[in-house]
Amino acid sequence: MGFDAAVYPRSSLRDDTRHPRRTRSARQRQYSGWQRLRIRPLPLFLVLLALAIQLVLQPYIVDGSSMAPTLADADLLVVIPYTVRIPQRGDVVVFHPPGRTDSNYVKRVIGVAGDHIQVRDGRVIVNGVAQHESYVASSYTDCRASSYCDLTVAVGAVFVLGDNRDASDDSRLFGTVAVTQIEGEVMLRVWPVRMLQQLL
Repeated sequence: MGFDAAVYPRSSLRDDTRHPRRTRSARQRQYSGWQRLRIRPLPLFLVLLALAIQLVLQPYIVDGSSMAPTLADADLLVVIPYTVRIPQRGDVVVFHPPGRTDSNYVKRVIGVAGDHIQVRDGRVIVNGVAQHESYVASSYTDCRASSYCDLTVAVGAVFVLGDNRDASDDSRLFGTVAVTQIEGEVMLRVWPVRMLQQLL
């Protein structure tokens, strides 16, 4: 499953503080100047805030159904890079799959460094414990490649699966994903509005 980055035009700020030229008293000019001093910092603050969001948060549009029912095709997501912490089990992440740095996938982290992962008899087993996954589309998880269905996750890597196991290319096919290839964690689904949801 792939992603397309959403691009948004910058909105223009209209200056509504200007008025037709007219004669004013010194008191009026002083009051008007005080008004302008209070109004001008606001657009600057909004511009700086927009820049900060653009630099830190990344928007993506879902292309495909491999994360259904959690995410749907054409959902707009906000992704935040990992800076203070490392990926944890259950995180929904955007990453480059092994050998495909030109593509972005979105999956759920199932195993982290040191975890023993098994996909057996239709179940996902982590460190000997069968997982009860309320978020998956199907209760049965098949094994796509035997070499990746019984492994221990190395340091600096994660094991990922799509929530729609029947329609997902994930660690069952390409193995674990290096943490350095993760773009970030899905923080928020912002579109469609009726599905607005925080995923952290």
